[in-house]
Amino acid sequence: MSGLRLLRMLALAGVIMALPVQGFSLGRRDAGKAPRTQAAPDQPVPALEKPGIPPASGAALYESAVSGQTVEVSGRVRLVGSEPFPDLVLTDEGDHTWYINADDRPTVAAYEQQTVTIRGTVELKEMVLANGRSLGSRRTLSGVTLIKVW
Repeated sequence: MSGLRLLRMLALAGVIMALPVQGFSLGRRDAGKAPRTQAAPDQPVPALEKPGIPPASGAALYESAVSGQTVEVSGRVRLVGSEPFPDLVLTDEGDHTWYINADDRPTVAAYEQQTVTIRGTVELKEMVLANGRSLGSRRTLSGVTLIKVW
């Protein structure tokens, strides 16, 4: 195969690889895009319990959260990781990740890639690498209840 022909094939392959794939986001936020439609859950969503009062969120809540604290967080529900260890998370507007306890997945799983407000109890787990270096705390929400779908 000549060098010029090989160069053309590689250039074409690069163009094909750069094309966006419909419905695939690599876990990134799809800012400005409408959420994908999904089947409605079996139970209706309860109304916002405190109308006019937005749930606390952002860096202040994420950094100050302690184990046993009940919090309300708004953000996009996402599925992260891969088999055999997928995790359901809520990513707030500050790009902070709140993990959903495996027992509470059915509560919010139907709202994947949608923005919701949930209430749950914080559990902190220190994440440590094999070399002993700390990665900080993982915030896991348990006892999750759905407050509102945005």
